[in-house]
Amino acid sequence: MLNTALFRQDIPMLYKFHFFIKDLHIQLEQLHHLYKSLLESRIFTVYRGLGMSMKIFDETIRQQVHNLLAFDTFLSTTLNKDIALQFARNKSNNDDESILFQIEIDTDKLQRPFADISHLNAFKCQDEILFSIGTVFRIDHVAKEKTNDGIWFVYLSSIDENDRQLKHQIKKIQLTLLNFFKRVWQAQIKHGDQYQIAISYINMANIYYQQDQYQESLDFYQKAFENLLELPSSDPLTIATYQSNIAVVYIALEQQDDALQFYEQALKVRIKYCEPNDPLLIDTLHTIGHIYREKKEFNKALKQYDKALQMQPISFESPLKHNPSSIAATHVNIACVYYQQNNINKALDHFLKAFDYQREYLSEYHPILAFLYNNIGTMYYRLNKFDLALKNQLLTLQIEEHSLPKDHKTLSVTYTNIATSYEQLKKYDQAIDYAQKAVNQLKFHRSKNKSDIQTKQAYLDRLLMDKNLFQDK
Repeated sequence: MLNTALFRQDIPMLYKFHFFIKDLHIQLEQLHHLYKSLLESRIFTVYRGLGMSMKIFDETIRQQVHNLLAFDTFLSTTLNKDIALQFARNKSNNDDESILFQIEIDTDKLQRPFADISHLNAFKCQDEILFSIGTVFRIDHVAKEKTNDGIWFVYLSSIDENDRQLKHQIKKIQLTLLNFFKRVWQAQIKHGDQYQIAISYINMANIYYQQDQYQESLDFYQKAFENLLELPSSDPLTIATYQSNIAVVYIALEQQDDALQFYEQALKVRIKYCEPNDPLLIDTLHTIGHIYREKKEFNKALKQYDKALQMQPISFESPLKHNPSSIAATHVNIACVYYQQNNINKALDHFLKAFDYQREYLSEYHPILAFLYNNIGTMYYRLNKFDLALKNQLLTLQIEEHSLPKDHKTLSVTYTNIATSYEQLKKYDQAIDYAQKAVNQLKFHRSKNKSDIQTKQAYLDRLLMDKNLFQDK
């Protein structure tokens, strides 16, 4: 019902759903903050199958190649191509076309909230990744013809929030919204409704933040906060949200100490009023830990992550109480701190714990597992356990080859990692084979960075020389 209302822009129905839409977006945002630490700098593919009339397909997809496509609904996707194909074939209207969207997700580019919600799904096998309303992709390519079994393939990719085309379109909308919010605010001042005035301040602060006008954003967030405090009865958790908003702007202004002050105030409130395993509470602890990591105050960062771990009880009574991705994210954060402290054994221990929490719930080719295998391999390499490093690097490659396009640049990095492990094991033929694959991959990718190719070619040349020296001994 909700997606139908969004698609048809059914305003009366959307108004009935507006609290649900807001809550779902906020929950997705909280899960995203926890989830993204498990996908740092990862690229993976998701799929969406659906039915669509030929007229709409022509107008909005086939005639718009290289343009942007915004989804005005919550976008449910899957990591499993076969499941998406089933949805494409099981269209409700036989006259519709069967469409399969293949979407490349670059976690460094995509800023809109998304998360793996498989642990909340009754159908565990669906590997569902949910994106919030308004997620924008670029239409890279549309198949010239449908397949023999009647499927149209559409290829989408993530776009950077700084993309010129996107920024130009968004800026016009933001200016319109800003002028609208200012008029609403002026009308509310006349009526003296302090609560609604605070909401208008928040709306204007959000727009200024999105326009990178951080000082203006901070001014309006602070006005909203002051307004809220003057109200006779203010919800403590709402106050904590306003404090977090101010902290976010201080981060953007690179004023970490001020950000810490407001986050810690919000944390006190959330510890008192939230359930122990509330994603909002865990995310606040993680965020404070991240700030201390940025400040190189590693022991203080560990203290925050340890608190988060203590608040994440292992409970199988309800999927909401037992979020394996959340627990895994905490272990990853702890591992990263130990790695920065050069305590490789402890870093490895926590990466392995993160893996243990995830492998039971994730499919064989899930990108989070690739992230964990890669990091576990790096730890073993640092500990000179090259056979174990190689084992995990090969598992990383297995997932990447399954989920990435054949010409993807990321494969070159993994090939090089594998080559270095083979080199340390004195298996020069295998090392040379993977080093050559790394060079070929960049050429296949048509990398514009010539230094990348030169560096990998130089490594390959050195391996060839070392092999000859090794054989001469």
